[in-house]
Amino acid sequence: MFRDVLAHFDGNVLVPIILLCSLLTFFILMITWVLKIDKKAIKEYANMPLDNPDSLSTKGE
Repeated sequence: MFRDVLAHFDGNVLVPIILLCSLLTFFILMITWVLKIDKKAIKEYANMPLDNPDSLSTKGE
């Protein structure tokens, strides 16, 4: 299957290069965002489900 796809992919080399560059840019941006996020905000986000016990779903009771 992949051999057929690659065999018919003769002259259009620009598309995979653009896709690779866009994915690489996306992952670099995500890594920089994760490294720059405030550590206090991460702890706050982690504790959000535990802060308000009334907001828990009580389906089935």
